[in-house]
Amino acid sequence: MNKILILIATLFLAVCGGAPADQTTPSSEPVKQARGETATGQSSGIDVKVTRNGEPLAAFQSPSDFSGVGAQLVKDHLSIEITSPDNKWVLTIDVPGAKAGVFPLSGAKEAGKSTIILLGDDLFVRASAGELKLNEVSESFCSGTFTGTGTDTMGNKYSYEGKFSRVKVIREE
Repeated sequence: MNKILILIATLFLAVCGGAPADQTTPSSEPVKQARGETATGQSSGIDVKVTRNGEPLAAFQSPSDFSGVGAQLVKDHLSIEITSPDNKWVLTIDVPGAKAGVFPLSGAKEAGKSTIILLGDDLFVRASAGELKLNEVSESFCSGTFTGTGTDTMGNKYSYEGKFSRVKVIREE
């Protein structure tokens, strides 16, 4: 299951122009950072909740030594990956044309829209409605909030709600 999850995440990031989370930059700096760490050494904040049919499914909260968050900026495309403390869930957020502002969520890659995907436990669920607000994005860090909803192939309804602050960004060319 984990190999399939890693393969799906790798393929998704490759299609979107990102790199796999375990890849390193030319300077050998890991792409992922420990949760709670920022580019400036200040505390970052991660608070994400996912529900299925109204029941709690996953939570990603800072700080935790066993989970991670990483962000990459390739040209003007921002990719954020948040891993749950038990490594069971991965939430990927992609924003083409990343700059501060509000981006509607889309179930498919569209200009001016963001995507959020939940991976894990044999699931691949896209948020198809909602919005992502990037408060700050730079070559050093990003901050924002999001809310969204999606449905899986079995008809289960998912809701996504979260915030992330001062997450370290790695610049890739």
